[in-house]
Amino acid sequence: MVKQTEQQLGGVLQQNSEFVAQNIASWLNANLAIVISIAKTYKINDV
Repeated sequence: MVKQTEQQLGGVLQQNSEFVAQNIASWLNANLAIVISIAKTYKINDV
């Protein structure tokens, strides 16, 4: 019973960790896209 509960909790923690990591990666990618867009705008205006 204890071993099964530990395994279930481990699985839930693993899934949550993957979900959080994916959300962080998505957030970083979105912000990077914004920074790249701003940089391109400034580059075009500087030329």
